[in-house]
Amino acid sequence: MKLPTWKDLKFNVKNILWNEMPQTFKEFKERHSRAFSKALGTYLTKINQHNKDMFLKIYQIIFYYGFINFRKELELFNFLIKNGYDVQISNLLNDAIYGIDLIAIKNGVEYLIQVKSNFNNYDLKTMPNLVNNCSKIGVLAVKIGNHWLFKNMLNLEQILF
Repeated sequence: MKLPTWKDLKFNVKNILWNEMPQTFKEFKERHSRAFSKALGTYLTKINQHNKDMFLKIYQIIFYYGFINFRKELELFNFLIKNGYDVQISNLLNDAIYGIDLIAIKNGVEYLIQVKSNFNNYDLKTMPNLVNNCSKIGVLAVKIGNHWLFKNMLNLEQILF
């Protein structure tokens, strides 16, 4: 199953989340679930795939997990700022193609960060090729308990932030 893009849906979940910064899923859902559901229903009808199972699966992946991932990225964003990094969120293109969630810079070193729930659950996409050919460091970031752990994407060695 290929997930629809924000262009397919004409609904940009990531952009809404970063602009509005909702504190809870309930808050986000109350504001945007109806519009997202309408956009998803229209898309699925257009591609002749509109059924309950497909709708619920895509809704959960894009809308629900989109919120969950946003909260993790925001938490790491704030952690990095607190520790003296200049941080920006990745644009949709870099996120979709390279898996870059955040870009952090400190002491002239640029880190391209992919936030994940664990070190076994990641899709490297093409970021290793990108960082292998430039002076940037690709990083996998995982929160375990109350601590963030970071690994270099090329050799999976731990990095201290």
